[in-house]
Amino acid sequence: MARERPDLLHAAFVLGLFGKALLGLGQFAGGVALAMSPPGTLPRLVDWMARNELAEDPTDPFARAVERLLAHANLAPGGVYTVYLLVHGLLNLFIVAGLALRLPRAHAFAMLCLAGFVAYQVSEFVRTGDPILLVLSAYDLGVILLVRHEGRRANSLPHRSRP
Repeated sequence: MARERPDLLHAAFVLGLFGKALLGLGQFAGGVALAMSPPGTLPRLVDWMARNELAEDPTDPFARAVERLLAHANLAPGGVYTVYLLVHGLLNLFIVAGLALRLPRAHAFAMLCLAGFVAYQVSEFVRTGDPILLVLSAYDLGVILLVRHEGRRANSLPHRSRP
């Protein structure tokens, strides 16, 4: 039974890395799409989608939330969301690559970056009240704990020479 817990934590770590990789790819792709789209394209598209959803169900809370978000969002190419998605996506991908390749100091770098994400997301939550930021922060905190555990596990294993 003592053997199962570390294996379960390692599986959670691998699953967390996979999730971070998907998130990073999605963020980076979204940032590229924002950067390459003509000004006003994305807000018009999302506005059209929200209006269709509201026409179908005028009480739809998700469509109302999207509408409120877009009223204040700067989705212009080169805007804050473009830069945020590109940088956050790349950092997530670097974190995953470093940990997957078992690079020296990857665990410390990952925990530092993730702690920065959490600090930023919590400060944005305080400013905007957007609950998704708390969900992302909780996920990042969980990954920090798994990275910490995995780093300790990796340091306790006998070192193998790299090919």
